[in-house]
Amino acid sequence: MMLKVRIVNNGGGGIGKRLIWRVNGAAAGRTEPDELGSRSDRNAPVEVTEGLKLDFGRKGGNVITVVAFNDNEDARLALASRPLEIRISEDGVSTAAAPQPRMHILAIGVNSYDTRLKPTDYPTLNPLTLAVADVLSLEQAIADVSANGGYARGLSLERTEAEATRDKIANAFNQLAGSVNPQDAFVLLIAGHGQSVDGRYYYYPVTTKIGGGRNYETEGIPTETWQTWLAKVRVDKKLVIIDTCKSSDFLSRGDAQAETAIDRLRQAIGRSVFTAARDSALESRYLNHGILTYAILKALSTPLPDGKDIYVSTLKDRIPPDVEKLSTDLGEPPQKTRILVEDDFPLGLPLASVAPLPISSAKTMPGDWVLRGTTKARRRATPDAEVNETLDEGTRVAISQYQGDWALIVQKGTEVGWVPVASLLKIRN
Repeated sequence: MMLKVRIVNNGGGGIGKRLIWRVNGAAAGRTEPDELGSRSDRNAPVEVTEGLKLDFGRKGGNVITVVAFNDNEDARLALASRPLEIRISEDGVSTAAAPQPRMHILAIGVNSYDTRLKPTDYPTLNPLTLAVADVLSLEQAIADVSANGGYARGLSLERTEAEATRDKIANAFNQLAGSVNPQDAFVLLIAGHGQSVDGRYYYYPVTTKIGGGRNYETEGIPTETWQTWLAKVRVDKKLVIIDTCKSSDFLSRGDAQAETAIDRLRQAIGRSVFTAARDSALESRYLNHGILTYAILKALSTPLPDGKDIYVSTLKDRIPPDVEKLSTDLGEPPQKTRILVEDDFPLGLPLASVAPLPISSAKTMPGDWVLRGTTKARRRATPDAEVNETLDEGTRVAISQYQGDWALIVQKGTEVGWVPVASLLKIRN
């Protein structure tokens, strides 16, 4: 069927080059029609004709929406029109201004756990370095990609570090519950430490202390609490990305208990969930992100062959092979993801600007070295400087530069930190 729409510049900013058509919720039509790209006057009214394939056997008819944008290439400044809704059924054709869907995001992340109490029979909460930066990077990327695809900006809430307490996370869900509309979308991002025990998942908020009678049950936020919180956000389009230690450790067991944990997690988040087990060893300075975050940013920045929206199912197809390859490239066991998509929906149009930073490649001097013993790599060439990373004896490194009795060491193209020259043993070629 051929449809024609007339676009008028009544809000300032000119008329942009893009339109987003959807037929029954799925992206369709041209995103950059010739009628919009070839104009000399960006403020003059313009008509666009589009051929769309309809399902005339669909119960209740077909619902078509179209969204126009102002003339700004920066996704942060782009403005979308209120969607025009066209209904075609046996009763005829009707049009109305459809409510514009909004994208809401809640980013939760903790790096700095208090580890003073940690008896050997409980998990050690090693401080993380990239969990907070990762959820904030994903928050910004999803907000930009969704705006590029026609969503209005909804709430973007952050509960990181000192703000990532149980009460403040609960308050964020209450804020969302009072703001969302049914046509909106919601993405929950979680990074930090977690634990899966007997088919239940627990997330550790910033206040967590393990030991002295405290454990995952007293400190962690369990699956049932997440289920209660998420039920308050009454939208059909939900995606949860969980990038915490132990969030997917049950996936490798392949038994009934593992399936129970998966089912409970799925119930807690609604329809779509991505999980991957974050570990300090897989927080890579080489990538500047955790592995899962790097793979998602790469997916959100890579156009599809047809130039259409990225859907949740697009990430499902793209992320697992990238995560596995990246982890093995870093010399770690293949990291697995668990992705459950029961109700697919569009996240937006990909944007090159959300791509992860290029993989580091520091210049090094000739020769290879190994560490004589367990060694702390520091941020500056002084013995009291902050430690970047503790490396095991025998770790193979290269040297970027010297400063007195200190050497700046490099692994996989990334500067790790400063170590005493006396801690290095040169490998004979």
